[in-house]
Amino acid sequence: MTTSALPSASTEGTDAERGFLAAFDALRRRVTFAQSGRVRAEAAAARRRRDPGGVDLEDRPLSAGGQPLPVVRVLLPESGEHESAVLARELRDHCGNRPAAALPAPERRGTGAEAEDPHRAVAERARAARRAELRGFDPVWAALYDVKEQLARPEATPGSTWARRDPEPPRFPHLESLLTLVEIAHRVSPEELAPESEDAENPQAPAGSGHDERMRLRLTVAERIRRPAGPHGRRMDGRPASRAGEIWHGRVLDPFARRVFATVSKPFAFLDERMLAPASWAVNVLLVLGVAGAAGLDSVLSVLVLLVLVGYHLLAAFSWHLPWASYRWLRRRWPPFARELAAATEQAAGRPVEDGEFRDRAVLLIQACQALRSGSEELRGRLRCLAVNAFLDDLAAAYRRRNWLEAGGRDHYPVLAVDMSAPEGAELAEVIERVRRTTGWPDPLVLVAIGGHGADAAAPQDTPGDASACTLGARLRSWALRRGTVARLGPARYVPVALGAGELAALRGGLRPPGSGEKISSRRARFVTGSVVTAAIVLVLALVAGLLIAVGASRSDCWWGRRLLEHDVWQSAATGSCVGVTAGGFVFNERLASVQRRIAEQNEAAVRSGDYVDIVYFGALSVPDATQQNDLLGGVHGELVGLAIAQHEHNSTFHQRAPMVRLLLANAGPAYGDAVAVAERVVRRAGRDPRVLGVVGIGESREPTRQAIGVFTAAGLPMVATTVTFDDIALVGDASSDIFYPLAPSNGMIARHAASWAWHGTGELEPARTAVALADVSAGDLYGGDLAERFIEEFGAIGGEGTVRAYGRPEDPSLGAVVRELCRDAPDVLYFSGRSDQFAEVMSLLDGSDQCASGMEIIANDDIAKYVADNLDQLDLYHPTLELYYTPLAASSARARARDMEPSSFYERFDALGGELGWAGPDEGDSRQRQERPSVAHAVMAYDALMVVSLAARQAQESQLDSAEHPVTDLRLALTQVDGYAGVSGLIDLAGPAERAEESADGAAPGNWQRDRLVQLVLAGPGGGQEVVAVCGVLTSNNEATDDDCPPQE
Repeated sequence: MTTSALPSASTEGTDAERGFLAAFDALRRRVTFAQSGRVRAEAAAARRRRDPGGVDLEDRPLSAGGQPLPVVRVLLPESGEHESAVLARELRDHCGNRPAAALPAPERRGTGAEAEDPHRAVAERARAARRAELRGFDPVWAALYDVKEQLARPEATPGSTWARRDPEPPRFPHLESLLTLVEIAHRVSPEELAPESEDAENPQAPAGSGHDERMRLRLTVAERIRRPAGPHGRRMDGRPASRAGEIWHGRVLDPFARRVFATVSKPFAFLDERMLAPASWAVNVLLVLGVAGAAGLDSVLSVLVLLVLVGYHLLAAFSWHLPWASYRWLRRRWPPFARELAAATEQAAGRPVEDGEFRDRAVLLIQACQALRSGSEELRGRLRCLAVNAFLDDLAAAYRRRNWLEAGGRDHYPVLAVDMSAPEGAELAEVIERVRRTTGWPDPLVLVAIGGHGADAAAPQDTPGDASACTLGARLRSWALRRGTVARLGPARYVPVALGAGELAALRGGLRPPGSGEKISSRRARFVTGSVVTAAIVLVLALVAGLLIAVGASRSDCWWGRRLLEHDVWQSAATGSCVGVTAGGFVFNERLASVQRRIAEQNEAAVRSGDYVDIVYFGALSVPDATQQNDLLGGVHGELVGLAIAQHEHNSTFHQRAPMVRLLLANAGPAYGDAVAVAERVVRRAGRDPRVLGVVGIGESREPTRQAIGVFTAAGLPMVATTVTFDDIALVGDASSDIFYPLAPSNGMIARHAASWAWHGTGELEPARTAVALADVSAGDLYGGDLAERFIEEFGAIGGEGTVRAYGRPEDPSLGAVVRELCRDAPDVLYFSGRSDQFAEVMSLLDGSDQCASGMEIIANDDIAKYVADNLDQLDLYHPTLELYYTPLAASSARARARDMEPSSFYERFDALGGELGWAGPDEGDSRQRQERPSVAHAVMAYDALMVVSLAARQAQESQLDSAEHPVTDLRLALTQVDGYAGVSGLIDLAGPAERAEESADGAAPGNWQRDRLVQLVLAGPGGGQEVVAVCGVLTSNNEATDDDCPPQE
């Protein structure tokens, strides 16, 4: 409900407030936006039946009531009754350049410019003729027209400039459309709107169908709406034709519109509902294009057909829809008293009429105006109410709060001062109140009814109390305070005030002279000011945003701007790195950008297909130190490349048999420092999205990694690990996770084979009797210390002697100190079980020590695969002084050792993808480019991991009876059925017995380690290449690559 400003009680004791004019000005002053907020809050509290917070209703600046405002009934002394019309005009002049009207309407005081303008004189004569025509139709309609003209065309005040002007007057489109229909009713004979008949004996029998008759009436009225009423382009609303725009309308546009209307209106009327509906329009265009394409027509002809269709629709809309545009309001603003208009018109006219959509209602109004000639008072009353309702509706729309540019300057409500002794004024005031009581709709009109005297017994019956008991301000406050407790329209519609002779004289002494009023900022000035302010705000925001971006980008690679679209990515408080989950759009490290873009593109294709599942890659996609990224990121880089190859193969080859795969990349932080938090985020995402089916990756044996495996296990997300090898990595509580499937051999298996090769010797590797194992025992690292201890234990069990030299803890010596110490008493074999980024220091120290260089062999673990790939040229220089053997998880030449086997095509696809994404080949580019080449061994393991998931997804989809309708939602059972898959890294058998090298000391159940996983011993360096010197395990189901000197399986 819109609120109004009524007089405040805070100034009740002042002389100004006691005066009539002060209360009158307060009543018509529009409530500001800030003030209306308080009133709305109090009204909301009242609706909730709550105390509005101890607000003193007597002291608030606004009334608690709303629109419509009460009617101020001014009772004059008996000696001043003849002055009612004069006082009405004086109140109108007192409002100055704010909207106000008086009845009877005073003569308009034109300025000198208006008097000298002949076109304005012509327009005034046209308005006078229109007023006379309406007075012959109905006096109330004529009075309403006078009010509308006074409000819409206020008298201009001098001193207007481009920046300061008079307030913008309200417009009355709804009332103007009704006035146009009244004029059409006078110009159209009743026979033109009467039903056509072919039966001369029964004129009431319609000739055609009801639809045909309605279309004929609509066309007749629409043609009259489009037809100008006067010469030289003058339209029925009396607008002058002197301006260029009116000449264009009258002499060019209207004739063209009439010709178009005559051509297309009738056929279009029957196709209206089907041809111009938005959905049908799209169907028609597609139909034309489809027919043209199917017929093999020329493209130019197709375009011409389409242009003809578009042109027809535009012309039809121009001639059929535009004339009715101003009557669409009849569809939604059809008041209660107009709903029986059709019955009253039928009774008065003696023929049936239609009351359907807004076009039918416009025709009905014309028929009602013509039927009014029969003298039906019921019909006259309904038409009056309809016109007044349109008038009040226009005022409400004009004073509805919109943007500051459109509604600026309307700071006072419109005023209508009515002399109640004039019949048309009294009747109009009575109709206005009748409409308000019937509809209850708000409107901003301030109605002042002037007439009668203090002892008049004919005062309205709802006048509360004695009119002379108090001032107008006090009575308005009393009315406002009681309004909310009585009804929507208030306790009484009339608030009377009696003016004595002295008060009337004082009132006239306080009136403002005609032509007064404060100027406001023009629309043009507000637009310029607003544009400048908006541009300044945008510039400041742009500068602030640029500053934040610059500062954020300079301080961290993980500034907030890059994470705006990635809700599952955040900055780790512990490491400062970006961690979380992304579909490829967020780049955690620039080295990974190219392969992440490829994965993101393939993800988008999967999403577009609509049939896809999510597989999460869980790894360390960021490093703590940029100088270590070549060694630490080489493995992750390789795993992403292998995943990209496997994703492309699955989505392009197997998408008909299983859903496509979208890869989600989960960065667990440097050294998996945020593994638990990221795993929990993945689990929450899986809880929201049933498409998340499993996890691949988990490539490092660390304590946070084991905890993350526990989180995934509790959530039921199966895991296929790539390069993790710690035997108890999946230990959750007292048992190993049954849904964790490692593809790499365990530490126990690797240590047993490495110890056997070291003791027995193989190829160029001489038998050793003493050994030292270098172990990285940094906090949280489960890999290095366990592998070193298992190697020394296995080597000692065979008969050798060995010891473990640890580094990485605060109390341990540095790696350099350990190497220099063991060089003083060099063993036969040095076994390295640290990380790849540490191995370069070891080789540099060994190369600089002659004592170590004599006769000591080096065997390293699988983690140095990236170092070997990046430094083959340097290793060739070390050979044969320093011979480096290591146990990679995958090597291309291992397949060639098997009988009738060629190297896998995976390596060709790896090199091809490298050419597309821009990394150098093994013999290409400079040293820096070769160092940024991804690890092939890690790529193989990640490729096999995702292909195992792909196989499980296909098997799960095929096992469903209704596989075409229900996507895969669980891979746990399907993974246990993966049997005999020939991966690039060797035979993968998840359905066989789950065993590991040995059980843990506490007797926990073994994890899902595979018995026959491939273990290799590779010599790195000779000739700048690598040579496989020993292979143990099964490569495929038909090719066993086990050598004779492999240790027996346990």
